[in-house]
Amino acid sequence: MTNYGGNTISAYAIGADGLLTPLSVPAFAAEGGPEGIVITPNGSFLYVTNQTVSTVSAFAIGSGGLLTPLRTPTFATGAQPYAIAVSPNGSFLYVGSYIDGTISAYAIGADGLLTPLSVPIFGAGGSPIDIVITPNGSFLYETTKIPILSAAVLLSDPVACSRLRAHPASRPAPSPPISR
Repeated sequence: MTNYGGNTISAYAIGADGLLTPLSVPAFAAEGGPEGIVITPNGSFLYVTNQTVSTVSAFAIGSGGLLTPLRTPTFATGAQPYAIAVSPNGSFLYVGSYIDGTISAYAIGADGLLTPLSVPIFGAGGSPIDIVITPNGSFLYETTKIPILSAAVLLSDPVACSRLRAHPASRPAPSPPISR
């Protein structure tokens, strides 16, 4: 769990009943304004967006859940990274940046280090606040703070991510007034 104001990451063990128990080292230092957090499917690496310094931090997950910063611990992103997602095969990381409305794309190495893709940043269409990737890894969907946009991106060639189109967000009909 990220702690934005405290610049830390809290770590917990998940019990069989779903209850959380703080680890022996309950918090790890993070960069400025940690926000989004994601773990690779194999459970080996954890990535955190750092809003106030426009980076993503990378950690190895050791025995007992202890976090160790990678030898290159941070990677540049767009302005104020917020949303973050890992592809289902664990090969790619995508980071949505709130201020400049971009999505940065990286290859994840066997050692967890990130390599920006040849077209590392593409327009998101708004201020991305969440990113999800379909289970087959073919599409990335974003939701944005701007209520008129939601976009789909084709990931069949992750190096040349191509934007499909943005869709207007639907708004529910207003509720009728409550009569008294």
